[in-house]
Parts: sequence; structure tokens; C-alpha cells
Amino acid sequence: MTRPRTGRRHRHCGAGRLCFAGVFLLWLAGCAQQPVTETNGEPTLADLPSGAMTADTATATGDGQERAITAYRDYLASYPDSLERNDIRLRLADLLVQTAGYTMVDLPADADAAQRNRSTAMQRYREAIALYEQLLREQPDHPERAEIYYQLSKAYEETGQAAQATAVLDTLIGQHPSANTRLYSDALFRRAELQFDAGDYAAAEASYLQVVGLGSTVAVYEQSLYKLGWSRFRQEKYEPALEAFFTLLDEKLPPAAEPVARMDELAPAEQELLEDVFRAISLSFSYLDGADSINAWFARSGPRHYEERIYRNLAGLYDSKQLYTDAATTRLALAERVAGSATAPRLYIEVMGIYRQAGFRERLMQTHAPFVERYAPDSDFWRERTPAELPEVTRQLESSLAELAQFHHAGYLEAGSADSYREAVHWYRSYLQLFPDADRTVEIHLQLAELLYARGDDALAVPEYESVAYEYGEH
Repeated sequence: MTRPRTGRRHRHCGAGRLCFAGVFLLWLAGCAQQPVTETNGEPTLADLPSGAMTADTATATGDGQERAITAYRDYLASYPDSLERNDIRLRLADLLVQTAGYTMVDLPADADAAQRNRSTAMQRYREAIALYEQLLREQPDHPERAEIYYQLSKAYEETGQAAQATAVLDTLIGQHPSANTRLYSDALFRRAELQFDAGDYAAAEASYLQVVGLGSTVAVYEQSLYKLGWSRFRQEKYEPALEAFFTLLDEKLPPAAEPVARMDELAPAEQELLEDVFRAISLSFSYLDGADSINAWFARSGPRHYEERIYRNLAGLYDSKQLYTDAATTRLALAERVAGSATAPRLYIEVMGIYRQAGFRERLMQTHAPFVERYAPDSDFWRERTPAELPEVTRQLESSLAELAQFHHAGYLEAGSADSYREAVHWYRSYLQLFPDADRTVEIHLQLAELLYARGDDALAVPEYESVAYEYGEH
């Protein structure tokens, strides 16, 4: 079974708070050269000077971040009762979470070094958790309480404490539903991800649905639609799952765009996501009623410009499982949907190939007959086309007529059925009428004469033998 791609986790970095790191480093450098104003013997944030080292430089370089972390720790150790201690704790905790995340992303190839990096990252997450928890206890009305909850939940999640992370996100979502739309939607999405990973698909569905309800302007809207579909799929709620998957396809493949060209324009990650959506749709329809479910779906929701791919993907899924009848039925359903196009006869030809490979001779014959009726030279299909445009259709028409005649001929010889006799004569004469100059015409004509003779219709058989003998030259 296809597994859903893991959604990209949106991380709220607390960048505004981290910008203080550069300024704090400047203060450290300046302390050696100039006096610092103190209140009760303690330096204050108001005393920190500005300078040439920008905040962007400090937060973008690993060395700058490490110096800032050391400085914050030293400050808290030296001035544990400072009026600024909570601001310093918050900035230190944010930096610890950020640098721990960088450490986990860029692990070295050496196993021992990688393990040391993991250990360092886990220590930093745990230190950040302690700082955040302390802040929440000491400052219950902190103006950045929502962001603290968000960062705390992330630290819990990264240390494998999913239940604690979910509980913190529940608090954030319950107490700060409108504090920040992006923060709120990210919190909902991360809670949904934790619930999904824990196998609580019903709860995950509800959380993803809340994100989707915030609208398409939310950054995690598309990822939430994708995982909403998978949450429902895992609960065997296939039609609701299809609603989510098709909504996402409509979003990414708008009607004005040609599907294949539009897919090529997307980033590789988006292409991979849509390919997985198509696979999920095929699986969903396969667990329902196959091609009949696709027909019913489009009848209810309206046609889509990418619907041919929906049928073909399902047919391909059946091919991979060697479900020959289902694969053929799906192609025939698509042929009905695109009946007037050049695709339709090609689908019939594919179906005949499937039945022939599987050895389903009766089903093969049942496909030959409607093919001949639909694509005979005098049919509506050829009104605006010529045989030269679709030579494969003409070749298959000839082959189908010959196979039908020979099939019923054999049936008559075996069982003496009058119906088989009439069918064989009909298809032989149709072949001779439509392909009088084909390579197999003499052979087919002789077989007709043989059938008439076997039936005892000498009066009909003699003229056919004479035609074979004298009307085709030497053979």
C-alpha cells in the first residue's frame, strides 16, 4: 500500500527574538572598553549598544550563535535575579531550539560524530524545555506566551515526547486561537501530524480539517488537504478521502492548464506529492467499485480535464495486480467517456491485448464485435478522419473480423450450432466486403467456402470455390 509522504513541518523560529543575539554579542565586546550603566549592580538591556555587527550576521553564522548561547548562559549564571532574566531565558531557549535543529539536519557521515551531534541536540532541546516551562510558570501573562507554547511543543516533539507536545499544542490552540493566524494554523497542523503519526486518524482528520477551514491562503493548506485525504483513507472512508484529494488536484491543476505541462512546471517536491495523490485516488477507487465508482464520481462532481489520467492510473493499478478483467473494464469505461476521440479505439486495442495475453478468448470475442461495429469504414467515427490517420485501427478492424469469423466457424464445427454458423458467415462476408484486396482475403474466402460446404450448402459453396479459384489470379 502506498504510504503518505510525511508533511513538511513548518517551524516558527522566533526570529525577532533571535535578532537580539547580535546586539548582545556587541555588548559583550563593549564591556571591556566602556563602563556599563547598572541598576542594583546589574546590566540592563537598555545599556546594550548597537554597532557594525548586524543581527542577520549574528543569527546566520554558527559561531555567532554559539557565542550568543555562551553569553546568555553566563549572564543567567552571573545575574540569576536580574530584571532581564526572563527575556534572556526566552532568547536562549529559542537559540537552543534553532541550533539543535540545524545540528540534526546536517549530521556528519561518521557514525560516532553523528551520535555526538544527536546527543548535543537532545541536551539543547531539554535545556530549552526547562527554560520555557520556567518562563510559563513565572510569567503566566507573558505577551509572547503563544509563541512560547509553540516552541515548547516543538522541543518536546524533537525529544520524542509526542504526548507532551500534543498537550502543549492543545493548550496553545485552546487559549490563543486568534493570536496569530500563521502560528495558529501551524500549531493545528503540527498537532495533526502528531496525531497521524500516533495512528489517531480520526483526531488527525479533525485537526487537518480545521487547517483547511482557514482557507487556501494558509501556508500549510495544501499539505493539510493531502494529509486530510490520507487520514480519511486510513479510516477506510474512501469517498471523503477522494473529496480531499480531488480538491487538492483542482488547486494544483486548474482547468486552464494542460495537466502534463502544468505538472512539468511544478517543483520536484510538488510533483512527487501530486503523483502520490494520484496513487491514493487509484487505491480509493479500487476499494470502492472501480471504474463504476469513477463514472459515478464524475457524474456527481462534474468532469475534470485530467480525468483520463484517473482512469488510466486505476487501469495501471489493476495491471500491476494482474486483475485483467478489472484492467480491461476500466479502459472500456474510459473509451465510453471519450467515445468520439482517437483515444477510444486505441483503448479497445489495449483491451484486446490484455484478453489475448490472459487467454480470455470469450471476452476477446466480446470485445471484437463492438469494436467492428464502432469503427467500420462506414461508421460515424470516420466522417472527419481517414484510415491513413489511424492505420492501427484499420489493421485491428481487419484482424477482428477474421478472428470473429474463425471463432464462430470453429464453434459450428464443434457443436453444430446454427447461431455459430450464421455468425461465421456474417463475419466472413463482412471481411470480404471491407478488405477485398488484403493479404489474407483469399484465405478468408476459402474458409467461407469450406464452411458452406461443411454445412451441406453446396449451391452456396460452389460459387465461392469458383471465386477463390479464378478471381484472385495465381495463388
